[in-house]
Parts: sequence; structure tokens; C-alpha cells
Amino acid sequence: MRILALHTLGHDAGLAWFEHGRLVYSMEAERETRRRFEPYCDAALDALERDTGLTPADADLIAVSTNIRNSLVGIPDLAEVYRRIQQGALAVETTCEVRGSARPCLVVAHEASHAALAAHWLPGGDPALILVNEGRGTFSRNALFYAAGGRMELRRHDLLPWYATGFGWSALGELMGFGSAPGAAGTLMAMGGYGAPDETVMDALRAVPDSVLSAPLGEQREIGAALAQRLGGLDAFAAKARVVASLQKLFTDTIVSVVTDALAGETGARLALGGGCALNIPTNTELRQRLAADVAVPPACNDAGQALGAGIYASRFHFGEGAAPIDVYSNGIAEPEAAIVATAERRGWQVRPYDRDRAADDLAAGGIIAWIDGAAEIGPRALGARSLLGSANHQGMRKRMSEGVKARHWFRPLAPVVREETFERLFPGQASSPHMLHSYRAAALDAPEALHVDGSARIQTLSRHARPELWHLLERYEGIGGGNCLINTSLNGPGRPIAQRLDHALDDLEASEVALVVCNGLALSR
Repeated sequence: MRILALHTLGHDAGLAWFEHGRLVYSMEAERETRRRFEPYCDAALDALERDTGLTPADADLIAVSTNIRNSLVGIPDLAEVYRRIQQGALAVETTCEVRGSARPCLVVAHEASHAALAAHWLPGGDPALILVNEGRGTFSRNALFYAAGGRMELRRHDLLPWYATGFGWSALGELMGFGSAPGAAGTLMAMGGYGAPDETVMDALRAVPDSVLSAPLGEQREIGAALAQRLGGLDAFAAKARVVASLQKLFTDTIVSVVTDALAGETGARLALGGGCALNIPTNTELRQRLAADVAVPPACNDAGQALGAGIYASRFHFGEGAAPIDVYSNGIAEPEAAIVATAERRGWQVRPYDRDRAADDLAAGGIIAWIDGAAEIGPRALGARSLLGSANHQGMRKRMSEGVKARHWFRPLAPVVREETFERLFPGQASSPHMLHSYRAAALDAPEALHVDGSARIQTLSRHARPELWHLLERYEGIGGGNCLINTSLNGPGRPIAQRLDHALDDLEASEVALVVCNGLALSR
């Protein structure tokens, strides 16, 4: 079965194309439009046809998650579909029309799409207990699912208090002046390391009624203003950091308690996490330390994975066709050499063959390299396919990369990338983190510029198989005494999504100090 899976409306829209359960192509629409959290998937459909020649007419089935833009995916009985999902159906078969093609359609509940991707990421397969936790889904803000034997069931939903949901982070982010965009929560979480949990603050957060989850916006703001007044104001950075640290502790403690109790009632099940809250590094780390090293968190656990999850649910859990493992490096395609050379020449950059030794020397001397390698990563983390690389021990590098090139808030940390072999030597017995979704006490790293203020680091462990050329660059960098890791942060300019193509990267770097771009075996210099 050829499945075109779509996430058509809301933030992080995109698509995925599956053939007989194998992912053939995926695209997050923001990579094409260059608008962060792109709400429409039209550009992704254009990219699918450009890169592969495939169109909706070639699909045997359209799988679409329930954030549906009816002007793109025309479903004649959409009201009935939504009614059935609100009554408990995880997916509903119907028909639809996409760009003039009438096709069979499977509408998958937003929460079930998250759950399917999370369950699919569990090493060794099911049975799985899946916690989906986010700001808002189709019928819940959080839900527990159970998956085994090609079937998925909803166990419970809306079981968490407001401060243990994505809404809690969004509400606090808006209260502190970071806005309500999906990225505000990540910015907010970075502040937590600068503060410590405070019992008075936690009592104040607990006292906010859970009815705030369904209150009108005006009432939510009134509650927020009252909370700020009770906490003595939230203008000073130290006060904000203390509140964030307190929310983080409540969030983590509550989720650990809930999933521990839930797992006790599901014999043999292991834990998988889905939804935007699965990007919460402290909670992921605590769960893995308290429960098991193989807690599954897909790299696109947020809405960027909605299309992937809808396709997996259709293939594996609805039609029983099964689904193959997904490579995290499967967003779009690699640019061919001729296109790279043409872009460089048009933009006034010089092109030469990539020289690993020269690149390692440049990094050791304090240079910053923009790194493009093959197809891009799925999800919001740069994992060595669309990265900015820099020395983790070169004084001032964090400020240059984070505040200078990317114009991020001063308090946001950067992350180090470490070869698996080096990680195993420095962190014996500890589980790896290939998708940069867990943190470590990282004194063993040569990484003062990549450590958070609390001494932790969100390490990416890199295997030779995953990104061979970056692995060899790290090996060479270590060999010349540069250090045992590099800073790895996403390749994008201020306010933009990760660059998909070389042209995007050169746009983002135009006003920056970055003077070397490595792109699919070629080196570009200004």
C-alpha cells in the first residue's frame, strides 16, 4: 500500500510517503517556506512532486491527522468523522479529495498519531505504554495508550494537572513575556537551570485550579496576573528562573509518578513518550534513570512528527501491514553536486573539495563551520545533517554561535556532539543519546562552552554508521588535541527554521561570521 500521510493544519505541518510500511520521503513544510512552525503543508506537497515526481493521485490511501484544512483535504463527512473520534475512535475510514484527486482516506486522531510514532520508536517493539502529553490534541491534552500485537488502545486521557501539561509551559511562557508560539516553552525551560525549586512557588502553582485548562483566554490571563502578584512579581530574571525551576520539578515529579503507577498495571510494557512535552530534557532524563534506559522518545515527538505518526498508525495499527524502522535522517533529499556548485557560484562563494584535516584545524583554531550532509533530520534537533559546528572549549564560542550567529537569548545553552566510542569511555555504563533528548552531568567533557549553568549537557552521541563524515571529523579533531567533542547546534539564522537547502543556509549566514560551509563533500568559502 502506498500511503501519503499529511499534517495539514496547525504548527509544524508536513507530510510523509510510505510504501508497504517503509518511509520513502518526508518533508516538514517550514523547511520549504522558511517560516517557523509553518501551519500549512502545501509547500511540502510541492517538494514531494519536485523531489520524487509523486503526487496525491499516486497514493492508494491518504492518511491525515485530525488537524484538517478542509480546503486542501476535502472530506465530505468531516463532521461525522470528528464526532466518531470525539466518542473514542482512534481512526475513521472515509474518502477525500486532495489537489483534484479523490482517494480513500483514513483520518487519525492527533493523539493517536503521536502515540503511533512513539510506539514505533521503542527498541525491540511492543508491548508499549505510551504517554502523549502536549498543549492540546483532538480530544485531550494528555493521554495514555497501550500498543501490542499490531493494535493500539486508549487507556485514559486528561489525567495530568495543568502544571504537568504543555499548557502549563505555554501559559507560563506567555506570562513571562515569551509569547505563546510553540518555541516559547523551549526558551522558558532553559531558564530553569538558573534557579532552584521553591516550595512557596510550587504551592502557588498547585493552587491554580485545573479548570484553567478550559477557561476562556481572559480568565486565564486573570489567573496568571493573580499568580504573578502572589509570587511577588516576575520582572527580575532570578524570579522567573525560580518559578521555571519550580514548574519543572512539579512537571517531572508528577509525570514520573503517573507513568510509574501506570506501568505497574501493564505487565511487560515499556514506556514511550509522544507530544511536544517529550522534548522536556530533565523529565526524559529522570524517567530513564528511574525506570529503564530504553524509554523511547522519537526525535520528531512534537507536531513535526504528526504526518509520520498518521502513516505509521494507518500501516501498522489500522491495516496490519507493519512498518519498517525510520531513519532520523530522512527529511527531503540530498542536493546533487551540480546544484551545489551552481548555487555557490551564483551567491559568490568559492568551491573546492572538502578537506577533513583542514576543517579540523579550522575548528581547533576557533572557526565555525556550517555543515550540510545528505537529507536533513526529522524533528527540531540538529543531529549532524544541518548543523553549525564549533569548538566546545574555545573561550567565547557559545556567545559567538548562540547570540551572534543565531541571535538567541543569552541564557540558552548549546549542545555537544560526541563519538559513541568517546562517550562510552567517558560515561561508562550510561545509556547513549543519539537524538539529543537526554542530559548528563558532563564534567568529563572538554566542553565549557557547551555546558549549561548547572553543569549539565544535552549530549548527542554519534555512531560511525549514522553520520560517517562527521564521525571522522570528530575523530580527527580529537586526534589533533582539539577536544573530545564539538558544539552542535542547528543550522539556521535568527527566527528561521533549520535550513533545508544550501541556498537557505547561505541566506541565514549572509550577515554572520561563518566563512566555511561544508556541503555533501564540497567546501565553500566566502
